[in-house]
Amino acid sequence: TEEFKNALKGRLFACDTVAQTVIGGICIDKDSIVSTNGNMLALYELDERLPFDTIVINNKLALEIVKCFEGETIKIGLNNRYICLTDDNITIYSLLLDGKYPQYKRLIPKVEHSVKLDKALVISKLELLNITTDDMNKYCTFVFDNDRLGLVTKNGESELEIEYDEEPMKIS
Repeated sequence: TEEFKNALKGRLFACDTVAQTVIGGICIDKDSIVSTNGNMLALYELDERLPFDTIVINNKLALEIVKCFEGETIKIGLNNRYICLTDDNITIYSLLLDGKYPQYKRLIPKVEHSVKLDKALVISKLELLNITTDDMNKYCTFVFDNDRLGLVTKNGESELEIEYDEEPMKIS
């Protein structure tokens, strides 16, 4: 489905580019898709449950799924070592990664605060602060305080008006 492909595409940034180990792969289970490189974790909770237990694929397979399959329906076949994905035009076979994926659900803190942000507006502010390049030495601190979001980088600061009335919080 389109949701499945978009979820894979959105998790590619957080997995190792040479995924040969389980921790560098993308974990797909009944209700979520998650990836990690050991430093960051990206989780997508699916609207529709998948009909199989947990599998781990490498990021190159995920990239091929995103690029190759255009239809709404992708049929998935599994055994204990292989995955087969097919639609009306393309079939891809691949080995699954061996091993147990880390228990990522234990790492995710319970939500204490919640805020909705305009993604495009935040990205445009980050672009103005020159933070959206691939340089890993660039970082941003998000400062939530009294209906405002401050974006602080070594290149400068920017501010957005938001709905936030919780305790002040900083995230880097």
